[in-house]
Amino acid sequence: MLFVVQLADLSAIEGVDLTRTSNVEIGERLREVFDFLPKETRIEVADGIVTIDIPDSATQEKSEADRLHIKANQRAKQGDYQKAAGIWERVIELDPANVAARRNLGMAYVELQEPDKARENLVEAAVLDPKDAWSFVVLGNILAKENDWGGQSAFSSKRSNSNRAMAGP
Repeated sequence: MLFVVQLADLSAIEGVDLTRTSNVEIGERLREVFDFLPKETRIEVADGIVTIDIPDSATQEKSEADRLHIKANQRAKQGDYQKAAGIWERVIELDPANVAARRNLGMAYVELQEPDKARENLVEAAVLDPKDAWSFVVLGNILAKENDWGGQSAFSSKRSNSNRAMAGP
């Protein structure tokens, strides 16, 4: 599975200007951010474009993840968010780059009144796919409920981790 993202999009989410760092440092930082991806994943940076190549060896696991994702969606439609969340957790174990599963897990946690877990999964979904508007919409709804208009609670841990990693000696 191949993801191609503009470096500027990732910089905006991480709250750090990655465009002023070497490609090697950017690759190292992105490995930290995407630490949930399989170890064989290749991350390359060139000309402001980040390419994330997840090996096809996970094809069988992906098929199982797709099957479970459908099952989780059915549970959520029935209102069984606890069961759906557990299934989506398993989907993410099998297919860490599954944006829809991360986003849906975040929405399930909203329904389960677990805003910290919801924010964590929605931010991960947004990092994986900055063009996935639904992750931002749901995250915005959580922040609005908490009167956190600056988004500090959603992004503070990501930003502080990112700043520490990029600070250097």
